[in-house]
Amino acid sequence: MQKLQRCPFIVQLRMAFREENALHYVMEYCDRGDLLSYIRSKSSLEEEEVRMFSASLVAAVGFMHRMHVLHRDIKPENILLSPSGHIVLCDFGICYDRQQEQPYPH
Repeated sequence: MQKLQRCPFIVQLRMAFREENALHYVMEYCDRGDLLSYIRSKSSLEEEEVRMFSASLVAAVGFMHRMHVLHRDIKPENILLSPSGHIVLCDFGICYDRQQEQPYPH
């Protein structure tokens, strides 16, 4: 996840620590929920919202591909809304690093 920290549309890792049998991640807090819940709460999305969400997602995926990382689980439940209303891609449990030839997390 450290490779992906320079993109504003990818959830930011604040810290990570390990216990004997667990690895814990502390990530930024996105208090507006996920995109699926947001879509379901509205009767329809405004055209400008769709443009902004789409452009942000394309930017996030493009950045990941430049870093040689494949997300492999993009869906509305894995897209959070930041306090400013922008999308933030999360859930990197089955990501794949093409340079390392192994799935994340390492």
